Amino acid sequence: MRPARPLTRWRSCWAWATRAEWSSTAWPAKAVSGLKTAVATRVRERGMPGQEQMPDFCASFQAAVVDVLVRKSRRALVREGLHDLLVCGGVAANRGLRDALAAAAQKDGFRLFVPTPKLCTDNGAMIAQAGTWALERGERASLDLSVDPGLPL
Repeated sequence: MRPARPLTRWRSCWAWATRAEWSSTAWPAKAVSGLKTAVATRVRERGMPGQEQMPDFCASFQAAVVDVLVRKSRRALVREGLHDLLVCGGVAANRGLRDALAAAAQKDGFRLFVPTPKLCTDNGAMIAQAGTWALERGERASLDLSVDPGLPL
């Protein structure tokens, strides 16, 4: 892994997006997709970074996402009076997030539970597996099936 390089002008872009998009206390009103949208808007306005700037561009985006997820998690733990945090899904494989949450857990005194990276699978794979099991049980749906994100698996 390459050592981190100093961030370029893009850093202020991500810092702006983080402050503007994520300073609300109405968690989890905004998801990471909101940050991605803010970044996409800035890229449309300023253009894509060049090849030399791309590592900083990516590192800055990751740093902004990690910062947001850690701050929001800490805030939620305090607001809900919880002492344990479980992180799972594909995002839990991110080393930067794991390290930042571990540091926050040590500082704040909450317990952090994160599976090994091998077990941090993408939610899409989990949904596909649930669909496979349903198909194997003989379950079928008509073509007029509508979307319901709250259906039990």
